[in-house]
Amino acid sequence: MPEHGTARATTTHVLQDLVEKKAFVRTGTFKSTRYPLYFTLKP
Repeated sequence: MPEHGTARATTTHVLQDLVEKKAFVRTGTFKSTRYPLYFTLKP
């Protein structure tokens, strides 16, 4: 069980949803997967 009591499957599902909504960009695979925040600065 991951820290803070959140199920890994739930976390993965939420991250995938945010990637689909273009809030995060997925990079890497398996243990090296990272989800950097995606945003652009507007003048």
